Amino acid sequence: MRLNRIVVRVLLLTVVCLCTFSCFSCGDNDNLSAPQIESVWNNMSTQPIEQVDCSYPQQTICLRGSGFSGVGKLIVNGTEIDLTDTKIYNTDNSIIIALPKEVTTTTSTGLAYLQVENAVGKAVYEPFYVFDSSEKPKITSFSSTALTPGSTLRIAGSNLGGAVEVYLPLAFGQKVLCEFDANQTSSDAEIFVIVPQGVTFAQGQVEIVMHKTYAGTGDEYTTKAYSDVTNFSN
Repeated sequence: MRLNRIVVRVLLLTVVCLCTFSCFSCGDNDNLSAPQIESVWNNMSTQPIEQVDCSYPQQTICLRGSGFSGVGKLIVNGTEIDLTDTKIYNTDNSIIIALPKEVTTTTSTGLAYLQVENAVGKAVYEPFYVFDSSEKPKITSFSSTALTPGSTLRIAGSNLGGAVEVYLPLAFGQKVLCEFDANQTSSDAEIFVIVPQGVTFAQGQVEIVMHKTYAGTGDEYTTKAYSDVTNFSN
């Protein structure tokens, strides 16, 4: 009889422990909410922080949304990125991550998405393109930094095709939109714009906005190029 009582007590204790563990586990999940990715922003010191459609390997991006608590990994185009690294900044509303160099969007796979998941749900954000570093638009030089109103400014670089807007820097962080020179043909390697009149130029960055097409799907996306900080004061 005594042995039976011991067995019964052990069984009861086991049940109590399992119930307690279950309650704590449920309690942890009750504090979580399913993640939602609302937008993706760049987080680079070399250009303004703004919402983006695409990025490039080794650039830093920020996912903004909610329910990121409990998210342990970020999947970028099929590649898993561990978010438990202590160098990663992760809150319930933001995840900041430097994209690994091996993550790209290729026309062979067509993958262009971000995905996060916790114990109560997952979120997928698409499309989000990660192109090879060789495809990144760059501004390398100007025909002149002494700007004469009405003259043509040549902006040289790479991957500049699809340019739709060009801005020159003004004082107090402002910028001015330039007209394209209709007598010159812009290309991937150079852009020609007319220097605006009636403004005061300042030190800052030239900005080029481009509309490009992803060959894998035919979808259009927007990307930008920023120059180094340059003194255009006149």
